[in-house]
Amino acid sequence: MQPLMYVAVAVAAAAVLTYLAARGRRRGRLEGETVAAAILARLEGPGGWEIVITAPDRVLGRRDFADLLPARVLQFISRRHFRLFLREGVWYVEDLGSTNGTFLNGVDIRGQGPVPLRDGDVVSPAGVVDMVFRVVALPGATRLSEGYSEVRA
Repeated sequence: MQPLMYVAVAVAAAAVLTYLAARGRRRGRLEGETVAAAILARLEGPGGWEIVITAPDRVLGRRDFADLLPARVLQFISRRHFRLFLREGVWYVEDLGSTNGTFLNGVDIRGQGPVPLRDGDVVSPAGVVDMVFRVVALPGATRLSEGYSEVRA
């Protein structure tokens, strides 16, 4: 009889925890406790899909493309392939030592360190998928930075 009682207590405890978790989620939404991340930039892929960038420093790799690209293409993208980051109002792309390189506007940027990005540039991990980089918002800025060198094909 006692083992059955332990099961009943465990089931009741699980039900209470589930209820409290759901209540907390609802409460958070209603009272504004959860904060939606601002979209800073995005990568637009073929067919209309996009990868949203919500942090000023983002590493992208195979996992980010797993639901978007077929396995035969994914095999060319490294686990940690490239990085997008924002510094002093300018976006940069940097290859992270990937096996097959990262291309910016058709030019392999392996080993070049951070390379400035401009709205409309084409980023291609391993040259297997072309994505258009789009700036959505620059925190604390009113215009895009100018006056930097760029890689162009």
